Amino acid sequence: MATYTKNLKLLKPAENEKYDVNLRNENWDKIDASVGMYTDGVKKHKETNPIDHPDASVTTPKLRDQSVTTPKLADKSVTAAKLADDINEKLNNSYVQKAGDTMQGDLKFVKNQSAIKFQVDKKDVHTIRANGDNGENLELGSSTTTSQTNLCCYNRPGWYGKDKTNTFKPFLFDDDMIITSGTINDGQVLPVPEGFREDECHWLLSINTLNITEANQYSTIVGLNENIKCYHENRKVVCGADLKTSRNIHYAGGDDTDRVKQFNTWCPGTANYVCICRRRFQ
Repeated sequence: MATYTKNLKLLKPAENEKYDVNLRNENWDKIDASVGMYTDGVKKHKETNPIDHPDASVTTPKLRDQSVTTPKLADKSVTAAKLADDINEKLNNSYVQKAGDTMQGDLKFVKNQSAIKFQVDKKDVHTIRANGDNGENLELGSSTTTSQTNLCCYNRPGWYGKDKTNTFKPFLFDDDMIITSGTINDGQVLPVPEGFREDECHWLLSINTLNITEANQYSTIVGLNENIKCYHENRKVVCGADLKTSRNIHYAGGDDTDRVKQFNTWCPGTANYVCICRRRFQ
C-alpha cells in the first residue's frame, strides 16, 4: 500500500505496485512548487526595502562577531525601543546624553588635555580648566574673550580653603567697610557708625587743640611733666595736657616774702579722630 511523505505529501508507492509515470510527475510538481514558493519568499524578502525582520528574529547566535557595522544600518534604524533591556541599561549607565541627562560620581579633567568650554555662535568664548605648573590653579574664563565673571548667589559669597582649612571667608562688599572722621572734646565718647558694632571699629586719634591759657593766667609753667595725652578708654576720649605749674603766694602777717607753690593742672583739649570700620562675620 502506498504511503506519503510528511511535509510535501509525496506519494511513495509500495514495492508490489505498478510504477506510474503520472504519479511520479505529480511528486516532481509538488517538489518544484515547494522550492519555488521558498525561492520566491527569499527573493521577496531580499528585495523588500527595508528588509523586515520580525521581532526577536535576529539574535546573538545568528550574528558573527563585528558583522553589524554602521554602513549596514540605515540612519536612525536602531532605536532604544528596538534594543534589549540589558543593552539599554548599559547605555544609560555608561554614557551621558548631550542634553537633559544626569550623572553620579566624579567628572575628571586632565590638565592640558581637557576643559569645560562654552560656545557662542559656535566659537569658544569661556573655559574652565586646570592651570599652574602642576595644575594647582583653577582658571575661570578667558583673558581674551571673557568680559566679566559674575558670581551669583542669594547669600553672601565667599571661599573656603585659607591656609588649607575649611574655614569660610566671606567676600566684602563696598558697604562692608567705611571710614569716618571728625573732632571730639576731652571726655566725650567716640561715635560708632550706623550699621556697625563697636568691635568692628578702630579709632585713630591726634591732638587738634590744647587750651593752656587759663592754667597760665596766674601761674608759671614749670614743665609739662612729660604728659600730653590723646587716646581713648572704651571710646571715652582722653585729650589734653597734664601741666605742672607754680604760683607765688603771699602769706598775710608774714614777712611779705612770696612763697612759691607748685600745682598739677589738667588742661583739656580737642582731638581729631579717624574711625575705620570693617564688618566681621560670625
